[in-house]
Amino acid sequence: MAIITLDYKKSNFIAEKLHSLDEKQRSQLHLTDDPEICGCSLKAFCRLHYKFPAKYSRKTAGIFMRGILYDELFKRPFNAVEVEKKIGFVVTQKMTGFIVAHPDVVLGKYPIEAKHTTRIIQHPSDIPACWITQLTLEEVYCKVRLGWLVIGDLQSTLVTAWKVKIDKEEEEHLLEGHVKRMSELASAIYIRRHSNGLKPNWSECPSCYYNYVGGCPERKKV
Repeated sequence: MAIITLDYKKSNFIAEKLHSLDEKQRSQLHLTDDPEICGCSLKAFCRLHYKFPAKYSRKTAGIFMRGILYDELFKRPFNAVEVEKKIGFVVTQKMTGFIVAHPDVVLGKYPIEAKHTTRIIQHPSDIPACWITQLTLEEVYCKVRLGWLVIGDLQSTLVTAWKVKIDKEEEEHLLEGHVKRMSELASAIYIRRHSNGLKPNWSECPSCYYNYVGGCPERKKV
């Protein structure tokens, strides 16, 4: 009879391997580093300035793998290739740079962002605000004011597409706020000082990949 035991060491090794793919793709400021999307600006600071290795659990690796599989399956029927969009921002008077975005699918010229969830989403108010922020900013990057958020319900297997439109005033407001937040983040990374305008979001700490001894510089305050 086969002897079956849970191999914790190998589980953690595989979790790290799965996440290393994502880390290699994040060597510059990305749209999703906006704290209004990712939840905390210190995540990007830890990754890009300190180059701390993110430490993952078996649970977070499973969530990451589920997301990758969903994204890849979603892109396949559209023959989607990765499209990089850039927007300029001023960090200091001596330095400028770009923020990049990679919408899941750009159909024609309109972005489509795919998300999956186990929560029930029946009304626009049920959609997480960070998802809407991400899609509307992708619209700004693509220089359009229309996009779709495609949500896959992992429990019911229902897929719904939500049309998201913005007007010129909203576009300007989104861009202004986004560039301000990202400039503060980039400036902190450039001068190597996380206290330079970056505000931790303490609610993110329990699940943060950088919440370990020797990791996030704000961890001691948690």
